[in-house]
Amino acid sequence: MTPELFGLPVAVWALVVSLLSFGAALFALGWQIIKHFLDGGRVRVYLNAAIWEPGVVLATNHSGRMVLKNNHSAWSVTRGRALELAQLVVENLGGRP
Repeated sequence: MTPELFGLPVAVWALVVSLLSFGAALFALGWQIIKHFLDGGRVRVYLNAAIWEPGVVLATNHSGRMVLKNNHSAWSVTRGRALELAQLVVENLGGRP
């Protein structure tokens, strides 16, 4: 004779409880994944052209284009007195823009 509770075998009740707990665990996992994507940090990345003339100047282009105007710093690169660099800017905008 198998033990019963409210007319159903205890094994059936154990299966029902385990399925309900599995469903609750899946719901909680889905909720955590959604919260992770919604509350995650927002970053903005820029890649700017830069020219470094040692001991004189660090000139950067903040337009996001990899082109510098033909000014004194740009001429220094062609003459070999300055280095052409890339400036990587990462801004943290926070959780919600």
